[in-house]
Amino acid sequence: ACLQSNFPKGGVGKNWTERFILCHSTCLSQYWSKPLDTARGRAVNPSTNKAWYDILGRTIETEGIEYDCLWAADETGFQPGRVAHW
Repeated sequence: ACLQSNFPKGGVGKNWTERFILCHSTCLSQYWSKPLDTARGRAVNPSTNKAWYDILGRTIETEGIEYDCLWAADETGFQPGRVAHW
């Protein structure tokens, strides 16, 4: 959600994090981070990054996606833990 001007001026309360976790505990989970595997690491290079961002930019433009709707992706462009295998 994009709060923009609805965000509290004084920030969130002292116990906000704990209350958020309690209210959303069925949707949240923990996971251990791990290093990139070799194949994925080799795929990250200037050429593939440029191709990815070119495709992403065209898709955003042609589909009319607003920038505040882009979220939940790591630096490779994939949602952590949600990589689909085609």
